[in-house]
Amino acid sequence: MDAYPSSSVSVVLQAKLCANGCLTGSVEDKIAVGATEAVFVLSPTFSLETQCPGPAAIHQVYLKPRAKSYIELEKILRLKGTGNPEESRMVSAECASRTVIFPGDETFYDAMYVANGPRCMEWSPRGVDKFARCVLLIITAEGRGVILAPRGPNAWEEVADLSDIWQAFYVTDGRIARKDSSLVKEIPQWTMKEQRADEHERLCCTKAAEYIDALEDTAFYAASWSFMLRRPQSGAQKAKLKVEVTPQKGESPHPLKLGDPIVLFATLMKSGAICIWGIKLPLQSSSSVCLLYTDYAYAVHRTAEEKSGGPRPLYMKLCDLDATHTMLVLVLADGSVIGRMYTLQFIGDGSFSVQWKEDIRLCANPTPLIPVIASAWSMLDGVLCLGYGSHLLIACVKLMVSEYSIRCMHFSQSGSIVPTYQLERELFTRPDEVCGQITGVHLKDDEVFITTLDGLLASMDLKLALNGTFRWKILWSSSMCPEPAQAQWEFHGLAVSVNGVHLCFVERPVNYLDNCRQVKTAQLLPNVRFLSFWTNEKLHELLFNEKIPLHRKMDGLQELLQRWFSKSKHQSSFGIREECLKSLQFYGTSAKSIDKMPSSWTNQPVSALQLYRFILCLLTEDPDSSVKKRAGDWLTELDRLIHERYLERCFQLFLQSSVQRQANDCLLVIRMATLLLGYHGAQQDPASSQRSSSPPGFLVTDLIKLTKQVDALARQLYVHRFQLPISDIPSGQQTCPICSESIVPDLVFSKCTNGHPVQRCMQTLEPCCGITYRICERCDRVALALSTHDRVSTWYMTVVHPLCIFCDFPLIWKEY
Repeated sequence: MDAYPSSSVSVVLQAKLCANGCLTGSVEDKIAVGATEAVFVLSPTFSLETQCPGPAAIHQVYLKPRAKSYIELEKILRLKGTGNPEESRMVSAECASRTVIFPGDETFYDAMYVANGPRCMEWSPRGVDKFARCVLLIITAEGRGVILAPRGPNAWEEVADLSDIWQAFYVTDGRIARKDSSLVKEIPQWTMKEQRADEHERLCCTKAAEYIDALEDTAFYAASWSFMLRRPQSGAQKAKLKVEVTPQKGESPHPLKLGDPIVLFATLMKSGAICIWGIKLPLQSSSSVCLLYTDYAYAVHRTAEEKSGGPRPLYMKLCDLDATHTMLVLVLADGSVIGRMYTLQFIGDGSFSVQWKEDIRLCANPTPLIPVIASAWSMLDGVLCLGYGSHLLIACVKLMVSEYSIRCMHFSQSGSIVPTYQLERELFTRPDEVCGQITGVHLKDDEVFITTLDGLLASMDLKLALNGTFRWKILWSSSMCPEPAQAQWEFHGLAVSVNGVHLCFVERPVNYLDNCRQVKTAQLLPNVRFLSFWTNEKLHELLFNEKIPLHRKMDGLQELLQRWFSKSKHQSSFGIREECLKSLQFYGTSAKSIDKMPSSWTNQPVSALQLYRFILCLLTEDPDSSVKKRAGDWLTELDRLIHERYLERCFQLFLQSSVQRQANDCLLVIRMATLLLGYHGAQQDPASSQRSSSPPGFLVTDLIKLTKQVDALARQLYVHRFQLPISDIPSGQQTCPICSESIVPDLVFSKCTNGHPVQRCMQTLEPCCGITYRICERCDRVALALSTHDRVSTWYMTVVHPLCIFCDFPLIWKEY
C-alpha cells in the first residue's frame, strides 16, 4: 500500500445486499446503501454513551410496491394469443420471464423479494425540501421511481411518486397513445389531474409489440440530479412552468413566482426514453414535480417483424455545463459514450424551455457491452471521469468559440456568442493492479478516487493525468479486510465527505450467504468502511477555521470523535486531544479562575464558541473527576454566553432599517425585551424571591442597553408605522397557560407561583406550550415549530431557523 489511513472504522450491515451494492453520499454527509429489500441510510452520530462511538447511525427504509399499471393488453390477445408467427417469436425472444407479459401474475424464484429493492439511488442537492434538506430519489428493481424526504431522525416518507405522474401522462400523450413511432422528442403540454386509482385512464394495446414498448417506456431504469438551482431572470413577465398541476380541493394554485428557483433531474426508462423533470422549490408533494421534456431519440421501437432503433442507453449522468446548458451523458449498449446537449432557459412569457442542441461523442473507440455503473463530473474543470469497465475514461469538455460563432455574432443584432461545448481530449487509464470493473468514482480537490470489484481503493492526481502522467496510489485493498485468506472481498460504491475528511464504500464478501440466501448462518457480513487519510494537523486546521460554520464540519467532528477515544497504535506526534485543549486554554488557567472560562472567549465568534462547546461535551465524559467538573462549569457559563450573543444578534438585526420587519415581529421583540429586562431586574435585586441560582449580570455587557433600544423601536414601529392600537402591546409578565398565575422570568426554564414548568424557546424566548415543537437532543433544549405561513419577514426567517443555537446541529420535530 502507498499510504496508511489515520483511522479506519466499519459499520456492519445485518442484511442481504444486492449484487450491485450501490452506495451514494449526500452533501449532508448522509450515506444511502442499497440492500435486497430495503435501503440503509447512515446518518452522522455523535453519541457519547459509549467510549467507542460508531461513525454513523443506521436506519432502514422500506419501499412500497408499485401501484397497479395503467397499461393493459387487449383481452382477446391475452387469452388466445397471436396468430402471427413472427410476432410470437419476437415476444418469446424479448420476454424471458412471463411476468413481463403478465405483470399481474406473481412468480417466486427466490426466498428474497427483490422487487422493492433499489436499482439506482441519487441524492439531490441541498435545499430541496421545505426544510432546505436533501431528498433521495430511488429507482426500484421493478421500475418504480419515488422521491423520499426525511420525516424525522429515524423516519422517511414518500413525497412524490414519479411512476404515477409519468403513467398518467403516458397513457394519453405517450408515443403509443399517439400512434406515432417517428416521435423523437416533445415538450409536453399537460396538466396532472387529481384522480382516484379507479378513475385513471387506461392504455389498451392491441398488439404485443406495442404492449412491450409501453411497459418498457413506463419502467424507470436510472436517474440523475442537476446540482445547480436555476431561477428566472428579473425580466421574465410571469415565471411559471408550462406544466402546471391542478390543486386539490381547498387549495389554491401555486405556479412558480418570479424568482422562485427550480432544480432539474433526468430519468432513463428501460426502453431508452429520456425524461427531464423540474421541481418547484421547496418540494411539498407530487404537485411540485413537473414534467418538462421527453426524448425518444434512443428509445427502441418494436414491430411484429423486427426491433428498430439503435442500441439503447444503459447508463445516464446529468452534468451541468453552465446556467443555460446541461449535458446528459449516455452509455449505449455498443459501448458508445454520447454527450447529449440541452439548452435551458426561462423564455419571454416566464415558462421554462428545454431544447436539444446536439450530440457529441466522448469515446472514440467504444467496446460493446462494457459495464458502466459509476461516474463523476467536475463542472469547474469540465472533466468527466467514467468507470469504463476496468479502465477510467477521462473526458474534457470545454467551451469553444469557433470562427463561425464570431461571424454569426458580427451579423446578429444581439451581439452575443452562443456557447459551443466540444470534446477537447479523452484519456484511458487504470492501475496495474486492477482487473475487475470500476464500481465507484469520486472527484475531490483535483484528485480522483475509484473502487473496484476485485477489492481495491485507488487515487490519482487529476492535473498530472491531464498532462499525460498517470500516478496511481493504492489506498486500501481486500487484504486489509477481515479474514482475507478465507473470503474475497468486493468493493462497491464510493462517497467522500463534504470536506474530504473521510471516504466510505461497501465491503462485501463474495458468496457470504447460505443456500437459502439468508444471513442467519453467514460468518462474514458486508459492512461500510470509513477511512480517513487526514493528519491531525489538517483536521485541527479545519475544525478551528472560523469561516466555516459548525454544521458544515460534520465529517470533521465525526473524525475528531473517533480519534478522541481511539486506542490505535498508529499515533501521530501531533496529538489532536492535546492541541484542542491548548486552543481552549483548558490547562493554562490559574488556580483562582479554574472554575471560570477564559475571558478571551467573549470576543470569539459564535462558530468558535460552538466548537468549544462540542469539545467541552467530550470532556464531560472524561474519567478524571476534576476534569469533568471543570468542563461542566465552563459548559454552563459558555451556554449563557452563546445565548446572550444570539439575543444580541437578533436585536441588532431588528435595529437595521434595511431588514424587513412586520407587526408580529414587533410584538415578539417587545415580549422578548420584557422578559429579558424582568429577568435582569430579578437578578439584580438581592431581596427578590424570584432570583435564580445563576450569577447576576450578563456576560455581554451592552445587552441591557441594546434591549431597551429595541423595545422602544418596536413600540414606535407598531403604533406609528403599522398604525395599530397601543392596547395590543403586552404589558407586565406572562401568565401560566395552566393556572393563569404569573411566571417567574427565566430564559430557559420558567415556573409559575404554583410550580407548573414552562419550557422556553431558545430562539424567541416564547413558551413552548403547543403540541408541536422542535428539540435538540444533545442540548436538551426546545424551539418553536417553523412557521408554515409564506409571508414571514426576513428578520423572522433569520431568527427562527432549523439549527440549534448552542451546538449548531439540526433540530428534531416532536409531536404530542
